[in-house]
Amino acid sequence: MILNLQQLRKLTQGDVAIEQELAVLFCATAERCLASLQASAADAGKGAQWPLLLHELRGAALNLYAQELAELCRQYEPLATVPQRQSAASELLLAYGQLRTQLTPLLSPR
Repeated sequence: MILNLQQLRKLTQGDVAIEQELAVLFCATAERCLASLQASAADAGKGAQWPLLLHELRGAALNLYAQELAELCRQYEPLATVPQRQSAASELLLAYGQLRTQLTPLLSPR
């Protein structure tokens, strides 16, 4: 399950406006973090940023009940080498893309 919509709806008590707001905020955070993760993955000198960015992305994913993305972030936090981080960044982008697709109805104006 990419996104647990049932849990999200429980959190928001079915308020679609709140769900939309959470989705928009999540996407903005995720896209910023993913762009920074890509830069960090490619630059050995920016390795210290890697776990911090993943921690931020993981927290955002957990707030939205996006368990799969959160779990990937947890797994990838300790990666040390540039090739490992580059591979992980690609997988994170793919996972985010799938999640973003699932969020499309919440991101569309009603």
